[in-house]
Amino acid sequence: MAGLQTSWGWLIAVYLFLAGIAAGAYICAFVSWSKFRGDNLISRVGIFLAAPCLGLSILFLFFDIDRPAQFMNAFFRPHSSMISVGTWVLTIFFVICAIQWLKCVLAREKTISESNLVWFVGFIFAVLAAFYTGVLLWEMRGIPFWNTILIPLLFLASALSTGIGAVLIGATVYRSLKKDAGVDAINLHYLYKMDLALICIEAAILFVYLLVMGLSSQPAAVNSVQTLLTGSLAPVFWILFIVVGLVLPFYFEWSLYSKGISKHLSSTIAASCLLIGGLTLRYLILSAGTFSTFKLLL
Repeated sequence: MAGLQTSWGWLIAVYLFLAGIAAGAYICAFVSWSKFRGDNLISRVGIFLAAPCLGLSILFLFFDIDRPAQFMNAFFRPHSSMISVGTWVLTIFFVICAIQWLKCVLAREKTISESNLVWFVGFIFAVLAAFYTGVLLWEMRGIPFWNTILIPLLFLASALSTGIGAVLIGATVYRSLKKDAGVDAINLHYLYKMDLALICIEAAILFVYLLVMGLSSQPAAVNSVQTLLTGSLAPVFWILFIVVGLVLPFYFEWSLYSKGISKHLSSTIAASCLLIGGLTLRYLILSAGTFSTFKLLL
C-alpha cells in the first residue's frame, strides 16, 4: 500500500525482539534473585539467555546497516542519534550480562554470590534497553503511528513478557533434564503470576494505543490502525498476535497458576506463544508505519 514504510523490515523486527528478550530475561533473573534471596534456577536461566540474545540482536542491527562503518560511527558519536545512544546502552548492558554469564558458566553446580550493586546496575540497563527499543521508533517523526510514548511502554511490557517466555522454556528444559529440580516449581508459578499481569497490561496499552491513533488527526496514523485491524495485516494481527500471542498464553498460564501445577508441555506451549506474539508485534508495528505525507481517502 502506498505510504507504508518498507525500510525497516524483518531484520530490525528481529533486532528489537531479541533485545527485548535479553532485557526481559535479565529483569526476570533480577526479580527472582531479589525475591528468593540469591542464586536459583530462574536467575541462572535468565542470565544464560540474556547475553546470547543481546549479542545476536546487535549482530542483526549490524547486518541491517548498509555500510559497516556506520555502526562504528554510531558507537563513537553517542550524542548524534537515538541509534547511537542505544548502541552504548546495549553495549554496556552486554558487558554486564557477559560477565555474569561467565560467572554462571564457571560456577557450574556451585552457589553463585553476586554483588547487589552489579545486579542493580544490570537491572537499570535492562530497563533502558527494553524501553529504548520503543524510543527508537518514537523518535522517527516522519511516521505518526510511532510518535507516542505508548510505543516504548508497549515494547517494555512486551519485552518483560517475552523475557519470561524465554526463561520458562529454558527452565522447563533444565527441569526435564534434572530430576531433582522440582523444588524450583514455586519459582515458575511466580513467573506465571507475573506474566498474567503483564499480558493484561500489554493488552491495555495496545487498546489505548490503537484507540488514540485511530482517533488521531493525522491521516497516516489512522491508516496504520486500519491496516492492522481490517487491512492487509489484519490476519497476522488477529491470529498470530491477539490469539496466539496473548489469548493462548494467558489461558495456559492461568490454568497452571490457578491449579498450582507445572506441566512441561503446557508451560512450553505458553512460552512459545509469548515469543511468537512478541516477534509478531514488532513486525506489525514496523510494517504498519505510514509516512505523514499519506492522505486518507474516504
